[in-house]
Amino acid sequence: MIESTEIPNGSMLGEFARLGHFADCYLTEVSREISLEAFVRAFYSTRLFSVERWILKVVARRPSTTEDIEALAKGHTRQFAAWDVEARAENELLLCDMTGKTRSWLMVRPVNDASATQLFFGSAVLGAASGNSGAPVLSPLIRITLPFHHWYSKALFGAARRALVR
Repeated sequence: MIESTEIPNGSMLGEFARLGHFADCYLTEVSREISLEAFVRAFYSTRLFSVERWILKVVARRPSTTEDIEALAKGHTRQFAAWDVEARAENELLLCDMTGKTRSWLMVRPVNDASATQLFFGSAVLGAASGNSGAPVLSPLIRITLPFHHWYSKALFGAARRALVR
């Protein structure tokens, strides 16, 4: 089951929410130990994500291969398709898109004695400073697409989860 949840304290994604940008976070639990490497590999290898990879290849001219997914999973590259690795830790990966306006984030967290793993997936969309306060505000186009974003995020995360529990 995929559920919306609070962004974990101290996570790489949390800074964007703290600064007032849009950020979301989803959580699922798998009843075995899952490494960040396995999670990244599963997430970016799903059939659903292959459609996004094809779109990025055609529209953004940023192709990616199975070998690129493997390099990202193992931490051997700083670039994957339309993203650059902004930060990486043993249990987290933060990617920044080529425009610098969005972030994708994956995190694993062992449960108790590592007999289970919590998997987190989230995104941040940076708003433009607006008004006297300078608080970040999302454009109307971005706000309109948020329902699709939430649906797609859950679908991608669910596909990755299914790949990991097989």
